[in-house]
Amino acid sequence: MLKFEEFKSFSKKNFSFFQEQYQISKKELIILLKWSIPLIVSNLLNNVSYLFVNLIFVGKQSADQLAGVALSNTWTYCTMSLATGLANAMDTLVSQSFGANNLTLVGLTLQRASLVSNASFLIVTALWCITEKFLLLVGQDSEVSYYAQQYSLFLLPGLWFYLQTNVLQKYLQCQGVMWPSIVVGFIMNAFNVLFNFLFVGENYGDFSYKGAALATSISRILAFFLMLAVIKIWKLHEETWFGWKRECLSLQGFKEYLKLGGPASIQHASEAIGFEVLTILAGLLGPGKVPLDAHSVTYNFTQLTYQFPSGISIATSVRVGQLLGSKNESMAKRVSWMAFVISLIFMGIIAIIQYTCRHVIGYIYSDSEDVVQTVAKILPIAALFQIFDGGQTIFQGVVRGMGRVITGALCNFIAFYVISIPLSAVFAFPLDKGVEGLWWGLCVGLVTICVILIIIIFRVNWTTEMDRAFERTKSMNMSQADLENGLELQQKQMAQQENNCGSSTDGVSTSEGSPITTIKVTTEAVVQESYDDDINDKNSDNNNKNNKKNNNSDDEDDDDEDVKSNKKRRGYNNYRTSSHHQMRTNSNNNFRTNSHNNFRTNSSPDFRNEVPDQSVNRCHPQ
Repeated sequence: MLKFEEFKSFSKKNFSFFQEQYQISKKELIILLKWSIPLIVSNLLNNVSYLFVNLIFVGKQSADQLAGVALSNTWTYCTMSLATGLANAMDTLVSQSFGANNLTLVGLTLQRASLVSNASFLIVTALWCITEKFLLLVGQDSEVSYYAQQYSLFLLPGLWFYLQTNVLQKYLQCQGVMWPSIVVGFIMNAFNVLFNFLFVGENYGDFSYKGAALATSISRILAFFLMLAVIKIWKLHEETWFGWKRECLSLQGFKEYLKLGGPASIQHASEAIGFEVLTILAGLLGPGKVPLDAHSVTYNFTQLTYQFPSGISIATSVRVGQLLGSKNESMAKRVSWMAFVISLIFMGIIAIIQYTCRHVIGYIYSDSEDVVQTVAKILPIAALFQIFDGGQTIFQGVVRGMGRVITGALCNFIAFYVISIPLSAVFAFPLDKGVEGLWWGLCVGLVTICVILIIIIFRVNWTTEMDRAFERTKSMNMSQADLENGLELQQKQMAQQENNCGSSTDGVSTSEGSPITTIKVTTEAVVQESYDDDINDKNSDNNNKNNKKNNNSDDEDDDDEDVKSNKKRRGYNNYRTSSHHQMRTNSNNNFRTNSHNNFRTNSSPDFRNEVPDQSVNRCHPQ
């Protein structure tokens, strides 16, 4: 009977444990999907659809112009990826800083990202001005190269605005604010279609393909100002933006940013340049321009479908970074594998659709029967490789969330330049497989790198990654002047909001009909690292001993737990307060993801309800 009762108790405990874990996983899955779906839509709207629309409009006018626009799209995308890749450092820095509640660092990172984008804009502009010379150098047709050059030049007016819009989107996305990207993307694409109707057509002659590029440039300019307006009107910047400060020019800050942004840029650009090399190889195949057109159509379509795993990857990167920053490494690991499974399901469905519709997709882009039939032969290969491409894309996002961007850059380099491109060249030319051989080589490379990344993620020490994230967000690229300045800015902002709300500095104040929650923000959260660990230990022990003497005997057990909790979490505890999360959940911004804060690490009730010695009040109407 005793054994039966023990078994029953054991089974009940295990059932409760698994039920709890199921609910936690379910909540994280909901968060991941809530973030992924808007990001997928945003990627489709901001990165692909305008290219898709431009190709359709131009493709109905001239085959040569279509080839020129396709080459220009490939060239401008891979060169622009050098700049947009640098902004991927925000996936690590902003998400981990936000997860660790280091809001001052979020604003400083935004400023540095904007300045870095300004510098990269000059480099990309210079590269776009030599489009024709580069294409002729690698053996492309002179007429097609000329069309590509002109198309690139008409894209230049919108380049700076696009790069800055990308930075603003990253800034919001890494905080879990996804909806502005969708709103801006829809409006931008609506304008792009409208301007294509106005600027592209037989009546415009040779200006048609230039008009498509001009339509995109104008749309990107409008998108930038619209994004600024959305941020300002909905006050999405109030908690993390303290104005332009000279601390953003810190050399140490730029060093840390480029330490992550440099490899991220190489990772992003190596993939884009890899496809550029394959496009050049396709241009060398014959007869005529059919192989190049077929390759360009297939590449454009796969780039369209690639936005599904890309959106999931960004959401995963942000969530993993936030969880590591909030010291929840076990959930970060779980989210990584959940995202991988979601990607396999998505890409499996897309692969089936792609294979089934392989004889129809080509007609969307071209009226040439030769091009359509060649596309139909390539799409089944592309359907196979995209399943593995989706998997490796997810894990690339995971390593970005960790901050291990060098790993991602190295994997991409191996995938394209050690495996895919050499094999593609062998299959296409010596083995005479044509443009299909190019895609078989690409398929082998991405399958290999997906397997390698699975092994890497499986062997990751997540506790070590959590410690690295904490160290990065605790003192990352912030001098003592940065810290003191951030403290002063936060105090001023809290004092202003306190006056507006009419709250006192001693506790919680309420008024009839308008309950107010007073939020205490510790100054130690900003200057914690200026104190030595030994002083923390001594003060913590002395304070807890005094508490033991003054409290009743009924509270002694709780005090013992406080001593253990404070010792275990020294250096961590001042960065997180439960009141901050209540503030985010009850914020005036109804568009923020309310579920995000509910799933942050709840490692210790004592730790999260700790009352600091020095505090100011921050209030928001609930």
